[in-house]
Amino acid sequence: MNAGQQLLLGWEALWRSARQMRSIDVWIPGLVVALVQVGILAALAWFAHPAVSWFMAPILRRVAGEEVLRYPNVFQVMPALYGHAGLIVEALIGATMAGATVWLFARRFEGRPATASAGLAHALRRALPLVIASLPGTLLIDLVLTASDRWLVDHGGPRLVRHAIHYGAVGVALLVQAFFLYVVAYVVLEGRGVLGAWGGLPEAARRGFWGALFVSCVLYLPHLPGDLIGRLAPVIVQRGRPELVTGLVGMEIVIGLLTNLLLAGGAALLFLSAVTDESAEGA
Repeated sequence: MNAGQQLLLGWEALWRSARQMRSIDVWIPGLVVALVQVGILAALAWFAHPAVSWFMAPILRRVAGEEVLRYPNVFQVMPALYGHAGLIVEALIGATMAGATVWLFARRFEGRPATASAGLAHALRRALPLVIASLPGTLLIDLVLTASDRWLVDHGGPRLVRHAIHYGAVGVALLVQAFFLYVVAYVVLEGRGVLGAWGGLPEAARRGFWGALFVSCVLYLPHLPGDLIGRLAPVIVQRGRPELVTGLVGMEIVIGLLTNLLLAGGAALLFLSAVTDESAEGA
């Protein structure tokens, strides 16, 4: 399958995945992740409440210093604090729930029965390989984005250069995401272990990289406004609307729920149509 065919397949994968979103079953794993993320966001926003202050205040003091405990300072650094916690959620819970979602979409694309409980049970049985196999991609993406942000903080420069560095890093992160997109499918659809899933990635990239990159790029677009949250947070706080930062991060959680759902569906259909041995033999 050439690059043009993969791009068309990527578009079809997004379209067909969106149609499958009418079923509540495919939403359940993603909602689990979103509920955890909302819980973390709530704990950050209301860290002074007696119900959570006993453990949140020491954590915030250790991570961000004593000043963060004074209102409204926590809202200035909330996007960064949430991002650190979100990385852990993504690496552990997110990888497992992605496995459940990919399995559910794949079953539905094949016209086979697929309930949320069955998908969750299958993913939980494969939780350890899912987490380990997905970890390099998750960490590489975070490393690229964090390194670019740190460089910009330390060096500054003209706006055009800053934008070029930031979006260049985003481009690299999307390339990494596209390369690792099929690792979950290998684990939950073919039953491979960690090494087997990693070993299949070069061949998966040969057969379906452009489709994976197309899906990754399209689904990044809704996150473009979220790129500004970290930079706008201090301004929003200074203008006397600190709680608005919580709402903006909450909106990013909602957008992430939708895009991750479509990403899982796209990965499932691309894998079934372009990557598996069965699809290659039928091509």
